[in-house]
Amino acid sequence: MGDDECCLCGAEWSEGQQGWILCDSHACENTVCRKCTTTLSLLVSDQFYCPICSGSGESAAATLGGAVSTAVAACLELEKLPLSFSTVQKILTNLQLHPDEQKYRKLRLENKSVKELCDLEPVLNILTSVGFIRTHCARQSKKKKNVDIDLPPTEEVLLLEGPVPTEQVNELLQILNGLSSGDGTEKKDSKSSAGKEEDTNGKRKPTDASEVESNKKQKADEE
Repeated sequence: MGDDECCLCGAEWSEGQQGWILCDSHACENTVCRKCTTTLSLLVSDQFYCPICSGSGESAAATLGGAVSTAVAACLELEKLPLSFSTVQKILTNLQLHPDEQKYRKLRLENKSVKELCDLEPVLNILTSVGFIRTHCARQSKKKKNVDIDLPPTEEVLLLEGPVPTEQVNELLQILNGLSSGDGTEKKDSKSSAGKEEDTNGKRKPTDASEVESNKKQKADEE
């Protein structure tokens, strides 16, 4: 990936286009397109660092800048995972509304639904960007009547310690809400123009791939 395409959305650069910004790491040729530059918050102290350069850890600014841009790229990837998309929105909204509530700061990866929806690269990129870390903590035992279960003393979790980065949470929510808002409008229009397409059983068919994926996933979880 070089200076001829956006390192976040992959849009190709063409001669004469304006508004693209270049990674501020020395000798890096990664750029960000005009759309990402104008719609997403990517600058740290008026500087931009691409996700690749942030991994080098050469400076705190580069690490922070790269974390932001990586999280933004993950938001775009989440459009393909509607259930995980909604889950991330809910997690960030809870942090926004209840920053001091401990129950919103721990995600138990032993929970099947949490594992399936959150243990994915784009989701982890977003959660780690706001401070979640993968760790083990003491298990809170909840004994059930007539059930003898020998469980390990600790469990794997995604845990957020310290203050919630409110500004970054707000920015990510704005991005996600903007994406879901636009996506929802397109779905509504497509459903309307489809004229309530029905199959031979009289049931409406899913109108797009994301709806099909969502329905399959929800059905699998219910089973």
